[in-house]
Amino acid sequence: MIYWVYFEINKAIFNSKRGYKLITKKFLLIFFITIILISGLVLSSCAKSTPAPAPAPAPAPAPAPAPAPKPVSGGTLKVIMRNAVSILGTPSEGPGGSPHRMVETVYEFLVRYDQNYNFQPRLADSWDIAPDGKSITFHLHKGIKFSDGTPFNAAAVKANLEVYAPNNVRTPSLKQIDSYDLIDEYTIRLNLKNFDSTLMIDLGDGAGFMCSPTAMAKPTTPENMAKDHFIGTGPFVLSSFEKTQNIKYVKNPNYWQAGKPYLDGFEFYMVTDPVTSIMSFKKGEGQVIFGITSTEAKDLQAAGYDIVTTDIKPIVVLLPDGINKDSPWANKGVREALEYAIDKPALAKSIGMGYYEAVTQFAVKNTAYFVPEAVARSYDAKKAKDLLAAAGYPNGFKTKIYASTTWDKDILVAIQTYLKDVGIDAELDLADAARMSDMQNKGWKNGIYIPTFPIIPNIRSLSFRLAGGGGHVSMYKQDDWQAKVDATVAQPDAQKQLAQFKELVKILNDQAMAISLWTKPDISAVDKSVQGLRWTQGGHPRFYEAADAWLNK
Repeated sequence: MIYWVYFEINKAIFNSKRGYKLITKKFLLIFFITIILISGLVLSSCAKSTPAPAPAPAPAPAPAPAPAPKPVSGGTLKVIMRNAVSILGTPSEGPGGSPHRMVETVYEFLVRYDQNYNFQPRLADSWDIAPDGKSITFHLHKGIKFSDGTPFNAAAVKANLEVYAPNNVRTPSLKQIDSYDLIDEYTIRLNLKNFDSTLMIDLGDGAGFMCSPTAMAKPTTPENMAKDHFIGTGPFVLSSFEKTQNIKYVKNPNYWQAGKPYLDGFEFYMVTDPVTSIMSFKKGEGQVIFGITSTEAKDLQAAGYDIVTTDIKPIVVLLPDGINKDSPWANKGVREALEYAIDKPALAKSIGMGYYEAVTQFAVKNTAYFVPEAVARSYDAKKAKDLLAAAGYPNGFKTKIYASTTWDKDILVAIQTYLKDVGIDAELDLADAARMSDMQNKGWKNGIYIPTFPIIPNIRSLSFRLAGGGGHVSMYKQDDWQAKVDATVAQPDAQKQLAQFKELVKILNDQAMAISLWTKPDISAVDKSVQGLRWTQGGHPRFYEAADAWLNK
């Protein structure tokens, strides 16, 4: 190539008088062509000599998740409770309320349910609700026996419900049972006067505890009641009972779920003093402590314990006496002002330390009953004052806050201070249990009643505590409130009932009948050795799975 360029240059010079011009033009042309050719050759040579890049390695497969640890048999699980139980017997004899957690080792429910009230099998495998709602037929699990050898069957269910129904005012749903049909040994039909949707909830709660009919019929004395009457189908049987001290259980060797329970024993220790109970737990005298405060939970979490809150979130409410025509709280604007006056998120954060959640309606976000379109009255002191002025109270008014002596006074003072800031001068009136019950059933005047216990946001609690003759009678109720509640209770179609319940939630909110403040779940601390217990998990604060619990050390 170089020689060819040299030759062309010389030819141009000697063949023309215009050699200089020719050399210039022709040379430049030849020069650029040469450069292009040489560059191509060089690049081609380089391309041939450079190896192609290696393909990127395929990503390594994600590691398989570690298999779930298999339950280990043996050991005794110990739970520290702040309740003192003095009676053990049939479900209708006791104990009641939160101490029921102490008996779910022995008694099992007919059905179970989750936090959205989806019902699940337990002693009953399945059930059929008649289209007209006038009967429920239960198909029972076959082959189950009570720990005394009595068969669990349709006759046993009938015997339990016949004893429980007339003796418990807290389960009016059972009074809707008109008669029983024993279709076969393991099938029972409950014929109803009227359908009551709270019946299924009750059968997954205390009314659904099944006790041995043989034991229930046995004559006994108060001293021997626990030994003689406390007989169920559950994974454990009673070993000993020291009133107000402890309850001890041992494994039921004939439990109907094969291979369970895993534990050899399950024990409850009643330590009512908060300081002593925390010390006992930290010393390892229990692997679970139930009913602790948010402050105690934070301290125990920092110490390395797991903190468990209930799946279901009961709600703290304020109930002004809106039904009394001469009360300032009869005015809807005044009731709305009450909600605007309180900084609920700030209070929930300060007292709940992350375990409480401020709410704006009688439902929790992300649950089936939550109503997105309901008005959220966020903290706004100016709006509260404007509402009071529009209602005829530009300078506020005097009222009372009725609460139990067991309530945290710091919280009550905080609410009192918020109300004072908008002109409402609220005197604290702390009452004992008897007077609180009397006000709930007979009414209160010119004041805000705070129920002693938070209210579970379901149709059963609403119908029992926020409606009806015995449910906080002085709270405001619009004219058709009771009829709407009754229609919701009587609705056998689950989806239609859900829609009706959401309408009730919206009415409560729109009319400011009950002012929802924050959730107040029960809080427990659990040692990391505890597995499978699912303590307080599910549709009720006292649910857990004693049969599935095991200890990993």
